[in-house]
Amino acid sequence: MIQGLTPGRIRVGRNQATRFVTLIRQLTSLLRAFVEQPVNEDFTLIKIQLQSLNDLVSGMKFSLRELRGLRQVVQQIARISNADNLQEILTRLNEVMTLFQSYGERLGVGSDIGPDITALQNGIQSSIESIQSTDAAPLVNLMDNIPFYIMDATTNPGVGSRQRLAEVFQGINEQAARLGSSAQQLATLSIPLAVQNAALQSLPSTAKTSAESVQSFTIRETLGSVQGNGLPGETGAAGATGVTGVTGPTGTAGATGGPGLDGVPGATGPTGAVGATGPTGPEGPPGAPGGITGATGPTGETGATGVVGETGATGATGITGATGVTGVTGPAGVTGPTGVTGVTGPTGATGATGAPGVTGATGATGGTGPTGATGPVGPTGSTTLVGGSVIYASNGATENVATNSPITFSTSTLQGVTFNGTTTLTIVTAGFYYFDWQVSLAEGQVAPNTFGIVVNGNTTSTANMNSNSTNAEVSGSAVINLSAGNTVGLYNLSPVSKAINAPQTGARISIFRIGS
Repeated sequence: MIQGLTPGRIRVGRNQATRFVTLIRQLTSLLRAFVEQPVNEDFTLIKIQLQSLNDLVSGMKFSLRELRGLRQVVQQIARISNADNLQEILTRLNEVMTLFQSYGERLGVGSDIGPDITALQNGIQSSIESIQSTDAAPLVNLMDNIPFYIMDATTNPGVGSRQRLAEVFQGINEQAARLGSSAQQLATLSIPLAVQNAALQSLPSTAKTSAESVQSFTIRETLGSVQGNGLPGETGAAGATGVTGVTGPTGTAGATGGPGLDGVPGATGPTGAVGATGPTGPEGPPGAPGGITGATGPTGETGATGVVGETGATGATGITGATGVTGVTGPAGVTGPTGVTGVTGPTGATGATGAPGVTGATGATGGTGPTGATGPVGPTGSTTLVGGSVIYASNGATENVATNSPITFSTSTLQGVTFNGTTTLTIVTAGFYYFDWQVSLAEGQVAPNTFGIVVNGNTTSTANMNSNSTNAEVSGSAVINLSAGNTVGLYNLSPVSKAINAPQTGARISIFRIGS
Protein backbone atom coordinates (compact mmCIF):
# COMPACT_ATOMS: atom_id res chain seq x y z
CA MET A 1 0.00 0.00 0.00
CA ILE A 2 1.27 3.49 -0.78
CA GLN A 3 1.61 5.30 2.52
CA GLY A 4 -0.83 8.15 3.08
CA LEU A 5 -3.51 6.91 0.65
CA THR A 6 -6.97 5.69 1.62
CA PRO A 7 -8.38 3.56 -1.22
CA GLY A 8 -12.07 3.90 -1.99
CA ARG A 9 -14.72 6.56 -2.54
CA ILE A 10 -14.59 9.96 -0.85
CA ARG A 11 -17.92 11.51 0.08
CA VAL A 12 -18.41 15.15 -0.95
CA GLY A 13 -21.42 17.36 -1.47
CA ARG A 14 -23.04 17.64 -4.89
CA ASN A 15 -21.93 21.27 -5.21
CA GLN A 16 -18.28 20.32 -4.58
CA ALA A 17 -18.40 17.46 -7.11
CA THR A 18 -20.06 19.69 -9.72
CA ARG A 19 -17.48 22.44 -9.07
CA PHE A 20 -14.64 19.89 -9.49
CA VAL A 21 -16.01 18.67 -12.86
CA THR A 22 -16.53 22.27 -14.08
CA LEU A 23 -12.98 23.35 -13.17
CA ILE A 24 -11.50 20.22 -14.81
CA ARG A 25 -13.40 20.88 -18.04
CA GLN A 26 -12.28 24.53 -18.04
CA LEU A 27 -8.70 23.39 -17.43
CA THR A 28 -8.77 20.84 -20.28
CA SER A 29 -10.10 23.56 -22.61
CA LEU A 30 -7.22 25.88 -21.65
CA LEU A 31 -4.69 23.05 -22.02
CA ARG A 32 -5.94 22.08 -25.49
CA ALA A 33 -5.46 25.67 -26.64
CA PHE A 34 -2.00 25.80 -25.01
CA VAL A 35 -0.88 22.52 -26.65
CA GLU A 36 -1.93 23.83 -30.07
CA GLN A 37 -0.36 27.31 -29.56
CA PRO A 38 1.79 27.68 -26.40
CA VAL A 39 1.75 31.35 -25.35
CA ASN A 40 2.59 32.93 -21.99
CA GLU A 41 -0.89 34.44 -21.47
CA ASP A 42 -2.58 31.01 -21.67
CA PHE A 43 0.10 29.51 -19.42
CA THR A 44 -0.68 32.16 -16.76
CA LEU A 45 -4.41 31.30 -16.94
CA ILE A 46 -3.55 27.59 -16.59
CA LYS A 47 -1.57 28.28 -13.40
CA ILE A 48 -4.51 30.25 -11.98
CA GLN A 49 -6.91 27.40 -12.83
CA LEU A 50 -4.58 24.84 -11.21
CA GLN A 51 -4.49 26.94 -8.02
CA SER A 52 -8.31 27.05 -7.97
CA LEU A 53 -8.45 23.24 -8.25
CA ASN A 54 -5.81 22.86 -5.53
CA ASP A 55 -7.86 25.13 -3.23
CA LEU A 56 -11.03 23.08 -3.92
CA VAL A 57 -9.37 19.68 -3.38
CA SER A 58 -7.66 20.87 -0.17
CA GLY A 59 -11.13 21.17 1.41
CA MET A 60 -11.98 17.51 0.66
CA LYS A 61 -11.17 14.48 2.81
CA PHE A 62 -8.14 13.23 0.87
CA SER A 63 -5.10 11.99 2.81
CA LEU A 64 -2.38 14.45 3.77
CA ARG A 65 0.03 12.71 1.39
CA GLU A 66 -2.38 13.07 -1.54
CA LEU A 67 -2.98 16.77 -0.79
CA ARG A 68 0.76 17.40 -0.39
CA GLY A 69 1.51 15.60 -3.70
CA LEU A 70 -0.98 17.78 -5.62
CA ARG A 71 0.22 20.98 -3.92
CA GLN A 72 3.86 20.21 -4.81
CA VAL A 73 3.07 19.59 -8.50
CA VAL A 74 0.99 22.81 -8.72
CA GLN A 75 3.79 24.79 -7.05
CA GLN A 76 6.38 23.31 -9.44
CA ILE A 77 4.29 24.47 -12.41
CA ALA A 78 3.69 27.91 -10.80
CA ARG A 79 7.46 28.44 -10.47
CA ILE A 80 7.97 28.11 -14.23
CA SER A 81 8.10 31.76 -15.30
CA ASN A 82 7.27 31.40 -19.00
CA ALA A 83 6.37 28.89 -21.73
CA ASP A 84 9.89 28.61 -23.18
CA ASN A 85 10.63 25.14 -21.71
CA LEU A 86 7.59 23.56 -23.37
CA GLN A 87 8.66 19.95 -22.84
CA GLU A 88 9.01 20.37 -19.06
CA ILE A 89 5.66 22.17 -18.86
CA LEU A 90 3.83 19.49 -20.86
CA THR A 91 5.41 16.74 -18.74
CA ARG A 92 4.29 18.40 -15.49
CA LEU A 93 0.81 19.03 -16.87
CA ASN A 94 0.56 15.36 -17.89
CA GLU A 95 1.45 14.36 -14.31
CA VAL A 96 -1.14 16.64 -12.71
CA MET A 97 -3.90 15.46 -15.09
CA THR A 98 -3.12 11.85 -14.06
CA LEU A 99 -3.63 12.93 -10.42
CA PHE A 100 -6.91 14.68 -11.27
CA GLN A 101 -8.17 11.53 -13.08
CA SER A 102 -7.37 9.50 -9.95
CA TYR A 103 -9.12 12.05 -7.69
CA GLY A 104 -12.14 12.14 -10.00
CA GLU A 105 -12.59 8.36 -9.74
CA ARG A 106 -12.33 8.64 -5.93
CA LEU A 107 -15.07 11.31 -6.02
CA GLY A 108 -17.32 9.22 -8.29
CA VAL A 109 -17.04 11.56 -11.32
CA GLY A 110 -14.32 9.68 -13.21
CA SER A 111 -16.67 8.88 -16.10
CA ASP A 112 -17.56 12.59 -16.45
CA ILE A 113 -13.97 13.80 -16.84
CA GLY A 114 -12.16 10.66 -18.02
CA PRO A 115 -12.78 11.02 -21.80
CA ASP A 116 -11.66 14.68 -21.81
CA ILE A 117 -8.51 13.91 -19.78
CA THR A 118 -7.62 10.88 -21.94
CA ALA A 119 -7.99 12.88 -25.17
CA LEU A 120 -5.97 15.75 -23.67
CA GLN A 121 -3.15 13.45 -22.49
CA ASN A 122 -2.98 11.87 -25.96
CA GLY A 123 -2.53 15.36 -27.41
CA ILE A 124 0.10 16.24 -24.80
CA GLN A 125 2.00 13.00 -25.49
CA SER A 126 1.93 13.68 -29.25
CA SER A 127 3.36 17.16 -28.65
CA ILE A 128 6.08 15.79 -26.38
CA GLU A 129 7.04 13.17 -28.97
CA SER A 130 7.21 15.81 -31.70
CA ILE A 131 9.81 17.84 -29.74
CA GLN A 132 11.75 14.95 -28.25
CA SER A 133 13.97 14.29 -31.28
CA THR A 134 16.80 12.10 -29.95
CA ASP A 135 16.92 13.70 -26.53
CA ALA A 136 17.22 11.31 -23.57
CA ALA A 137 15.09 13.58 -21.32
CA PRO A 138 11.74 11.86 -22.23
CA LEU A 139 13.07 8.60 -20.79
CA VAL A 140 13.81 10.33 -17.47
CA ASN A 141 10.34 11.95 -17.57
CA LEU A 142 8.68 8.57 -18.06
CA MET A 143 10.63 7.19 -15.12
CA ASP A 144 9.53 10.19 -12.98
CA ASN A 145 5.88 9.62 -13.98
CA ILE A 146 5.81 6.03 -12.68
CA PRO A 147 4.88 7.01 -9.06
CA PHE A 148 1.75 8.80 -10.21
CA TYR A 149 0.58 5.83 -12.31
CA ILE A 150 1.34 3.43 -9.44
CA MET A 151 -0.70 5.73 -7.16
CA ASP A 152 -3.54 5.56 -9.69
CA ALA A 153 -3.35 1.74 -10.04
CA THR A 154 -3.17 1.23 -6.26
CA THR A 155 -5.91 3.68 -5.27
CA ASN A 156 -8.28 2.71 -8.12
CA PRO A 157 -7.56 -0.97 -8.85
CA GLY A 158 -9.06 -2.00 -12.12
CA VAL A 159 -8.32 -2.84 -15.76
CA GLY A 160 -8.11 0.83 -16.80
CA SER A 161 -5.56 1.98 -14.22
CA ARG A 162 -3.40 -1.14 -14.63
CA GLN A 163 -3.46 -0.74 -18.41
CA ARG A 164 -2.25 2.86 -18.10
CA LEU A 165 0.62 1.72 -15.91
CA ALA A 166 1.47 -1.03 -18.41
CA GLU A 167 1.60 1.58 -21.19
CA VAL A 168 4.10 3.65 -19.19
CA PHE A 169 6.40 0.63 -18.83
CA GLN A 170 6.00 -0.10 -22.54
CA GLY A 171 6.92 3.52 -23.32
CA ILE A 172 10.08 3.18 -21.21
CA ASN A 173 11.08 0.07 -23.17
CA GLU A 174 10.44 1.74 -26.52
CA GLN A 175 12.34 4.90 -25.55
CA ALA A 176 15.27 2.88 -24.23
CA ALA A 177 15.37 0.85 -27.45
CA ARG A 178 15.27 4.04 -29.55
CA LEU A 179 18.22 5.46 -27.62
CA GLY A 180 20.09 2.15 -27.77
CA SER A 181 19.86 1.68 -23.99
CA SER A 182 20.02 -1.80 -22.51
CA ALA A 183 18.60 -3.22 -19.31
CA GLN A 184 22.10 -3.09 -17.83
CA GLN A 185 22.34 0.64 -18.62
CA LEU A 186 18.96 1.31 -16.99
CA ALA A 187 20.17 -0.43 -13.82
CA THR A 188 22.04 2.75 -12.86
CA LEU A 189 18.65 4.10 -11.67
CA SER A 190 18.14 1.15 -9.32
CA ILE A 191 16.05 1.04 -6.16
CA PRO A 192 15.91 -1.70 -3.50
CA LEU A 193 15.01 -5.07 -5.02
CA ALA A 194 12.32 -5.65 -2.37
CA VAL A 195 10.50 -2.50 -3.52
CA GLN A 196 10.72 -3.62 -7.16
CA ASN A 197 9.41 -7.10 -6.40
CA ALA A 198 6.52 -5.85 -4.25
CA ALA A 199 5.46 -3.38 -6.96
CA LEU A 200 5.73 -5.96 -9.75
CA GLN A 201 3.57 -8.46 -7.85
CA SER A 202 0.70 -5.94 -7.78
CA LEU A 203 0.65 -5.60 -11.58
CA PRO A 204 -1.45 -7.75 -13.95
CA SER A 205 0.27 -10.22 -16.22
CA THR A 206 -0.19 -7.82 -19.16
CA ALA A 207 2.13 -5.33 -17.49
CA LYS A 208 4.53 -7.73 -15.78
CA THR A 209 6.61 -8.58 -18.86
CA SER A 210 7.20 -4.93 -19.64
CA ALA A 211 7.86 -4.12 -15.99
CA GLU A 212 10.45 -6.88 -15.55
CA SER A 213 12.49 -5.55 -18.45
CA VAL A 214 12.95 -2.28 -16.54
CA GLN A 215 15.54 -2.84 -13.81
CA SER A 216 14.37 0.06 -11.68
CA PHE A 217 12.25 3.18 -11.42
CA THR A 218 12.42 6.32 -9.30
CA ILE A 219 9.52 5.96 -6.86
CA ARG A 220 11.42 6.42 -3.60
CA GLU A 221 9.83 9.84 -2.96
CA THR A 222 6.30 8.40 -3.28
CA LEU A 223 6.69 4.87 -1.88
CA GLY A 224 7.68 4.85 1.78
CA SER A 225 7.08 1.09 1.80
CA VAL A 226 5.17 -1.18 -0.53
CA GLN A 227 2.83 -3.86 0.77
CA GLY A 228 0.67 -5.95 -1.48
CA ASN A 229 -2.77 -4.39 -1.60
CA GLY A 230 -3.73 -5.50 -5.06
CA LEU A 231 -4.96 -8.98 -6.04
CA PRO A 232 -4.13 -11.84 -3.58
CA GLY A 233 -0.78 -13.51 -4.24
CA GLU A 234 -0.34 -17.13 -5.26
CA THR A 235 -0.79 -19.76 -2.54
CA GLY A 236 2.51 -20.41 -0.81
CA ALA A 237 4.18 -23.81 -1.18
CA ALA A 238 3.41 -26.39 1.52
CA GLY A 239 5.98 -26.45 4.29
CA ALA A 240 8.46 -29.34 4.39
CA THR A 241 7.56 -32.35 6.59
CA GLY A 242 9.06 -31.91 10.01
CA VAL A 243 11.75 -34.25 11.40
CA THR A 244 10.40 -37.25 13.39
CA GLY A 245 10.40 -36.44 17.08
CA VAL A 246 12.83 -38.16 19.50
CA THR A 247 11.52 -41.38 21.11
CA GLY A 248 10.54 -40.84 24.74
CA PRO A 249 12.60 -42.48 27.52
CA THR A 250 11.70 -46.00 28.82
CA GLY A 251 9.44 -45.92 31.84
CA THR A 252 10.86 -46.70 35.31
CA ALA A 253 10.71 -50.44 36.27
CA GLY A 254 7.96 -51.32 38.75
CA ALA A 255 8.87 -52.19 42.38
CA THR A 256 9.40 -55.94 43.28
CA GLY A 257 6.34 -57.51 44.89
CA GLY A 258 6.43 -58.32 48.66
CA PRO A 259 7.01 -61.93 49.99
CA GLY A 260 4.10 -64.38 50.07
CA LEU A 261 2.20 -65.11 53.36
CA ASP A 262 3.55 -67.83 55.70
CA GLY A 263 1.74 -71.15 55.44
CA VAL A 264 -0.56 -72.41 58.23
CA PRO A 265 1.51 -74.13 60.98
CA GLY A 266 1.15 -77.84 60.93
CA ALA A 267 2.91 -80.52 59.30
CA THR A 268 5.78 -79.28 57.43
CA GLY A 269 4.38 -78.74 54.03
CA PRO A 270 6.02 -77.88 50.76
CA THR A 271 7.76 -74.59 50.36
CA GLY A 272 5.27 -71.77 49.65
CA ALA A 273 4.91 -70.35 46.13
CA VAL A 274 6.91 -67.29 45.12
CA GLY A 275 4.91 -64.06 45.43
CA ALA A 276 3.35 -62.51 42.31
CA THR A 277 5.46 -60.01 40.28
CA GLY A 278 4.68 -56.39 41.09
CA PRO A 279 2.76 -54.21 38.58
CA THR A 280 4.60 -52.71 35.56
CA GLY A 281 5.80 -49.14 36.03
CA PRO A 282 3.93 -46.22 34.27
CA GLU A 283 4.50 -45.64 30.55
CA GLY A 284 7.05 -42.94 29.67
CA PRO A 285 5.80 -39.58 28.17
CA PRO A 286 5.37 -39.50 24.34
CA GLY A 287 8.18 -38.15 22.15
CA ALA A 288 8.25 -34.52 20.98
CA PRO A 289 5.99 -33.74 17.97
CA GLY A 290 7.36 -33.64 14.43
CA GLY A 291 8.89 -30.57 12.74
CA ILE A 292 7.06 -27.22 12.49
CA THR A 293 4.22 -27.23 9.95
CA GLY A 294 4.82 -24.98 6.96
CA ALA A 295 2.98 -21.61 6.91
CA THR A 296 -0.49 -21.74 5.39
CA GLY A 297 -0.61 -20.02 2.03
CA PRO A 298 -2.86 -16.93 1.62
CA THR A 299 -6.50 -17.47 0.76
CA GLY A 300 -7.15 -17.60 -2.96
CA GLU A 301 -8.98 -14.81 -4.79
CA THR A 302 -12.74 -14.74 -4.32
CA GLY A 303 -14.54 -15.59 -7.52
CA ALA A 304 -16.48 -12.87 -9.34
CA THR A 305 -20.17 -12.47 -8.48
CA GLY A 306 -22.37 -14.19 -11.03
CA VAL A 307 -24.43 -12.15 -13.48
CA VAL A 308 -27.92 -11.31 -12.22
CA GLY A 309 -30.55 -13.20 -14.24
CA GLU A 310 -32.95 -11.34 -16.50
CA THR A 311 -36.31 -10.26 -15.05
CA GLY A 312 -39.09 -12.62 -16.13
CA ALA A 313 -41.72 -11.43 -18.57
CA THR A 314 -44.88 -9.78 -17.16
CA GLY A 315 -47.88 -12.13 -17.17
CA ALA A 316 -50.72 -11.55 -19.65
CA THR A 317 -53.64 -9.32 -18.59
CA GLY A 318 -56.75 -11.29 -17.67
CA ILE A 319 -59.76 -11.35 -20.05
CA THR A 320 -62.41 -8.61 -19.48
CA GLY A 321 -65.70 -10.05 -18.28
CA ALA A 322 -68.68 -10.07 -20.66
CA THR A 323 -71.08 -7.06 -20.65
CA GLY A 324 -74.43 -7.82 -19.07
CA VAL A 325 -77.60 -8.07 -21.26
CA THR A 326 -79.50 -4.77 -21.86
CA GLY A 327 -82.94 -4.72 -20.28
CA VAL A 328 -86.13 -4.70 -22.47
CA THR A 329 -87.41 -1.24 -23.51
CA GLY A 330 -90.81 -0.46 -22.04
CA PRO A 331 -93.83 0.35 -24.33
CA ALA A 332 -94.34 3.92 -25.62
CA GLY A 333 -96.98 5.99 -23.82
CA VAL A 334 -100.16 7.30 -25.53
CA THR A 335 -99.79 10.62 -27.38
CA GLY A 336 -101.62 13.45 -25.58
CA PRO A 337 -103.87 16.07 -27.30
CA THR A 338 -102.34 19.05 -29.11
CA GLY A 339 -102.14 22.12 -26.92
CA VAL A 340 -103.45 25.63 -27.73
CA THR A 341 -101.14 27.80 -29.83
CA GLY A 342 -99.31 30.22 -27.56
CA VAL A 343 -98.89 33.99 -27.98
CA THR A 344 -96.15 35.03 -30.39
CA GLY A 345 -93.01 35.69 -28.44
CA PRO A 346 -90.84 38.81 -28.66
CA THR A 347 -88.37 39.24 -31.50
CA GLY A 348 -85.16 37.33 -30.91
CA ALA A 349 -81.83 39.01 -30.32
CA THR A 350 -79.77 40.08 -33.32
CA GLY A 351 -77.57 37.25 -34.60
CA ALA A 352 -73.85 37.27 -34.16
CA THR A 353 -71.75 39.31 -36.57
CA GLY A 354 -70.48 37.29 -39.51
CA ALA A 355 -66.87 36.26 -39.89
CA PRO A 356 -64.50 38.99 -41.23
CA GLY A 357 -64.02 39.06 -44.96
CA VAL A 358 -60.79 37.94 -46.62
CA THR A 359 -57.91 40.42 -46.11
CA GLY A 360 -57.19 42.49 -49.16
CA ALA A 361 -53.93 42.28 -51.07
CA THR A 362 -50.92 44.03 -49.52
CA GLY A 363 -50.24 47.44 -50.95
CA ALA A 364 -47.01 48.29 -52.70
CA THR A 365 -43.95 48.94 -50.48
CA GLY A 366 -43.28 52.58 -49.86
CA GLY A 367 -40.01 54.23 -50.79
CA THR A 368 -36.98 53.96 -48.46
CA GLY A 369 -36.81 56.79 -45.93
CA PRO A 370 -33.74 58.99 -45.59
CA THR A 371 -30.73 57.62 -43.64
CA GLY A 372 -30.60 58.77 -40.01
CA ALA A 373 -27.77 60.88 -38.66
CA THR A 374 -24.61 59.04 -37.55
CA GLY A 375 -24.37 58.64 -33.77
CA PRO A 376 -21.47 60.09 -31.76
CA VAL A 377 -18.20 58.12 -31.59
CA GLY A 378 -17.88 56.08 -28.37
CA PRO A 379 -14.98 56.60 -25.97
CA THR A 380 -11.71 54.88 -26.90
CA GLY A 381 -11.06 51.76 -24.83
CA SER A 382 -7.93 51.56 -22.66
CA THR A 383 -4.99 49.65 -24.17
CA THR A 384 -2.54 50.39 -21.38
CA LEU A 385 -0.92 47.39 -19.73
CA VAL A 386 -1.35 47.51 -15.95
CA GLY A 387 1.77 46.03 -14.36
CA GLY A 388 5.51 45.70 -14.79
CA SER A 389 8.45 45.10 -12.44
CA VAL A 390 10.49 46.72 -9.69
CA ILE A 391 14.00 45.48 -9.03
CA TYR A 392 16.87 45.92 -6.60
CA ALA A 393 19.99 46.17 -8.77
CA SER A 394 22.50 44.68 -6.34
CA ASN A 395 25.50 44.58 -8.72
CA GLY A 396 27.52 42.85 -5.98
CA ALA A 397 26.45 45.20 -3.17
CA THR A 398 24.68 43.79 -0.08
CA GLU A 399 21.30 45.02 1.24
CA ASN A 400 20.44 43.99 4.83
CA VAL A 401 16.69 43.63 5.43
CA ALA A 402 15.43 43.55 9.02
CA THR A 403 12.83 41.00 10.09
CA ASN A 404 9.21 41.94 9.18
CA SER A 405 10.56 44.78 6.99
CA PRO A 406 10.25 45.48 3.25
CA ILE A 407 13.00 45.22 0.63
CA THR A 408 14.12 48.52 -0.89
CA PHE A 409 14.02 48.57 -4.73
CA SER A 410 16.00 50.84 -7.04
CA THR A 411 14.40 50.58 -10.51
CA SER A 412 10.77 50.48 -11.79
CA THR A 413 9.09 49.63 -15.14
CA LEU A 414 5.53 49.82 -13.71
CA GLN A 415 2.54 51.13 -15.67
CA GLY A 416 -0.81 51.82 -13.97
CA VAL A 417 0.69 50.99 -10.55
CA THR A 418 2.31 53.70 -8.37
CA PHE A 419 5.83 53.16 -6.95
CA ASN A 420 7.12 55.43 -4.15
CA GLY A 421 10.74 54.94 -5.26
CA THR A 422 11.82 52.71 -2.36
CA THR A 423 9.65 49.94 -0.90
CA THR A 424 5.95 50.42 -1.68
CA LEU A 425 3.65 49.76 -4.70
CA THR A 426 0.16 51.34 -4.62
CA ILE A 427 -2.75 49.81 -6.59
CA VAL A 428 -4.63 52.32 -8.77
CA THR A 429 -7.18 49.99 -10.45
CA ALA A 430 -8.94 47.26 -8.43
CA GLY A 431 -8.82 43.68 -9.73
CA PHE A 432 -6.98 40.35 -9.66
CA TYR A 433 -3.19 40.75 -9.84
CA TYR A 434 -0.63 38.04 -10.60
CA PHE A 435 2.62 38.39 -8.57
CA ASP A 436 5.96 36.69 -9.28
CA TRP A 437 8.93 37.47 -7.02
CA GLN A 438 12.54 36.41 -6.49
CA VAL A 439 15.19 37.16 -3.84
CA SER A 440 18.91 36.21 -4.10
CA LEU A 441 20.34 35.57 -0.62
CA ALA A 442 23.94 36.34 0.29
CA GLU A 443 26.09 33.30 1.06
CA GLY A 444 25.91 31.87 4.59
CA GLN A 445 22.29 32.75 5.48
CA VAL A 446 20.81 30.49 8.17
CA ALA A 447 17.43 28.79 7.50
CA PRO A 448 14.59 29.44 7.60
CA ASN A 449 14.61 32.10 4.87
CA THR A 450 11.06 33.39 4.41
CA PHE A 451 9.93 36.19 2.08
CA GLY A 452 6.40 37.07 0.96
CA ILE A 453 4.02 39.64 -0.53
CA VAL A 454 2.48 41.82 2.24
CA VAL A 455 -0.70 43.85 1.62
CA ASN A 456 -1.25 47.10 3.57
CA GLY A 457 1.65 46.22 5.91
CA ASN A 458 -0.23 43.27 7.47
CA THR A 459 2.51 40.65 8.00
CA THR A 460 0.07 38.11 9.51
CA SER A 461 -1.68 37.42 6.18
CA THR A 462 0.80 36.99 3.34
CA ALA A 463 1.57 35.05 0.21
CA ASN A 464 5.08 33.80 0.93
CA MET A 465 7.58 31.11 0.00
CA ASN A 466 10.04 29.39 2.41
CA SER A 467 13.53 28.11 1.70
CA ASN A 468 15.67 25.98 4.02
CA SER A 469 18.81 26.55 1.97
CA THR A 470 21.68 28.61 3.39
CA ASN A 471 22.70 29.91 -0.03
CA ALA A 472 19.68 30.00 -2.33
CA GLU A 473 17.30 31.98 -4.46
CA VAL A 474 13.89 32.31 -2.76
CA SER A 475 11.05 32.73 -5.25
CA GLY A 476 7.29 32.41 -5.43
CA SER A 477 4.09 33.50 -7.13
CA ALA A 478 0.48 34.25 -6.17
CA VAL A 479 -2.80 35.69 -7.48
CA ILE A 480 -4.31 38.32 -5.11
CA ASN A 481 -7.59 40.30 -5.34
CA LEU A 482 -6.70 43.94 -4.56
CA SER A 483 -8.71 47.14 -4.13
CA ALA A 484 -7.71 50.57 -5.34
CA GLY A 485 -5.43 52.21 -2.77
CA ASN A 486 -4.03 48.93 -1.38
CA THR A 487 -0.27 49.00 -0.80
CA VAL A 488 2.02 46.06 -1.57
CA GLY A 489 5.62 45.25 -0.59
CA LEU A 490 8.02 42.27 -0.54
CA TYR A 491 8.88 41.63 3.12
CA ASN A 492 11.50 39.59 5.02
CA LEU A 493 9.29 37.35 7.18
CA SER A 494 12.23 35.39 8.64
CA PRO A 495 12.79 35.59 12.41
CA VAL A 496 16.12 37.41 11.86
CA SER A 497 17.64 39.97 9.48
CA LYS A 498 18.64 38.70 6.01
CA ALA A 499 21.35 39.84 3.57
CA ILE A 500 20.61 40.15 -0.18
CA ASN A 501 23.45 40.05 -2.70
CA ALA A 502 23.81 39.10 -6.36
CA PRO A 503 26.09 39.94 -9.31
CA GLN A 504 23.20 41.82 -10.98
CA THR A 505 19.58 41.62 -9.73
CA GLY A 506 19.29 41.02 -5.98
CA ALA A 507 15.47 41.11 -5.76
CA ARG A 508 12.48 41.53 -8.09
CA ILE A 509 8.67 41.84 -8.03
CA SER A 510 6.72 41.39 -11.29
CA ILE A 511 3.00 42.31 -11.14
CA PHE A 512 0.25 42.13 -13.80
CA ARG A 513 -3.48 42.84 -13.62
CA ILE A 514 -5.23 39.77 -15.08
CA GLY A 515 -8.91 40.50 -14.44
CA SER A 516 -11.48 42.49 -12.53
